[in-house]
Amino acid sequence: MKSDQRILLYFPLDIRMKESGIAGKCRGIIHAFQQNYKIDYISASDAGFYLNDQLLYDCYSNESVKLKYRFTERIIGYYTPLLPLLDEKKYDALYFRFHYFITPKLILFLKKLRRKNPDIQIFVEIPTYPYQSELYNWMALVRYYFGILLLPLFQKYVDRIVTVSKHKKIFGIPTINISNGYYSELFRKIDSIPEVQQQGFHIGMIANFNAWHGPDILIESIIQYYQKNDPKKEVFLHMIGEGEILEQCRNRVQERGLNNKVYFYHKINRPKILEVSKKIHVMVGTLGHHRKNIHLDSSLKSREYAVLGKPLILKTPDPDFPPTLPFVKYFPDDQSLLNVEEIILFYDQLKEKDPEYALKIHQYALSNLGWEVKLKPIFEQINTSH
Repeated sequence: MKSDQRILLYFPLDIRMKESGIAGKCRGIIHAFQQNYKIDYISASDAGFYLNDQLLYDCYSNESVKLKYRFTERIIGYYTPLLPLLDEKKYDALYFRFHYFITPKLILFLKKLRRKNPDIQIFVEIPTYPYQSELYNWMALVRYYFGILLLPLFQKYVDRIVTVSKHKKIFGIPTINISNGYYSELFRKIDSIPEVQQQGFHIGMIANFNAWHGPDILIESIIQYYQKNDPKKEVFLHMIGEGEILEQCRNRVQERGLNNKVYFYHKINRPKILEVSKKIHVMVGTLGHHRKNIHLDSSLKSREYAVLGKPLILKTPDPDFPPTLPFVKYFPDDQSLLNVEEIILFYDQLKEKDPEYALKIHQYALSNLGWEVKLKPIFEQINTSH
């Protein structure tokens, strides 16, 4: 039964992008909140602000509005179009996805929410922490350190930071530690897990590739495997996604004459991903978290791999996939390459011990990795505060 409490959710991206993993995460969070509360959700992008998927404010309606938005958003933050909504409705909680910077307008937005309802619970999700390594230019660093000056006000209004890290406090604010989930609606058409019938051994990786995904580590691992005089099994690699780092990966594959072993799919839609995944035996998670000084994994893709019934190859520890699970294989969390022969052996042993492994991985995901499960600590906090 739904609570009468009304929750406002805010996401600083266009959640209508169906092929975006992050947008899918936001949709999953929205869906979980909808099962328990009355909600409104705001999606904010460069193009405008959307309330419950309806255009609320067009940031590009004319050139003067566009320039004003770009200037104010980068200097003091831009939440002005949302303020009339706060006059109309009273919210019992705010779930706010943070996007790097504390700004004066953000403080005013939180202040108005608190003034409307002094008992409101304000939760701020910080998707990656620490995140300073993701601030690539001087303007971003200036905005970050300017925001630090506003920390006392930020601390005044925020009740809890939501994080997938193990930190007990961030910015001096108590945390709620969760891990990522998967959005069930994206997989609702999956009613069976077909057995992989492909010849050879097929390894897959899906990402919007950056250095911290470590595609180069995976490519070099395949190169090392084929450098051996007599590989036991023909191995194929499927790289699904885009990213600048893939150019050097393609060059390495071409240099080594492995074009017929490594396939680059660019960006493909979800039905095509599901089709390609049918030929893949194991999926590889993020391999380069150590490059960002991140020591705890909660990657969205790993959860989706599990829903698809795929065994996982990981480096960084993930609380949802402890090494005791039979379908998870870990390698050292550093720059070292993967031992492909060990991966093949891991898969062969898994299949021999349990021919129904794929269905059991799928069932594990359904029982443990949905957003309704992951957000329970936040729901409990909201419910006990009213």
